[in-house]
Amino acid sequence: MIGHLDIPIYLVGVAIGTIVSNFLFMPLLFLRMSITGLAAQALGAQSQQMLARAFMQPLLLALLTGLAMVLLRHPLIDLALWIVGGNVKVLEQARLFLDIHWLSTPEVLVNMALLVLLLGV
Repeated sequence: MIGHLDIPIYLVGVAIGTIVSNFLFMPLLFLRMSITGLAAQALGAQSQQMLARAFMQPLLLALLTGLAMVLLRHPLIDLALWIVGGNVKVLEQARLFLDIHWLSTPEVLVNMALLVLLLGV
């Protein structure tokens, strides 16, 4: 949809915002890998307590990390866009995209934890 707008600044802003978001979310992918193995081991051992722990610890970590990113999103966005640099109008659009997109960080990380738990089980 954005690619059909008459001003390419919007598309470039979303592209920069997506790259910054991906760069920030990559270190959090350990949540996916850790939950899958632990959930599969707990299911194999038929231990509900191990399964609950394998889920609750990463879930809590995902929720706390997501909330921290929401609370610290303005300084993180400032730093990321300062590192990226570029046209002021493009960076305005990237800032707007990131400001809205990062509000969903807790939900994205919790969703990741839930889906990977199901995959491990």
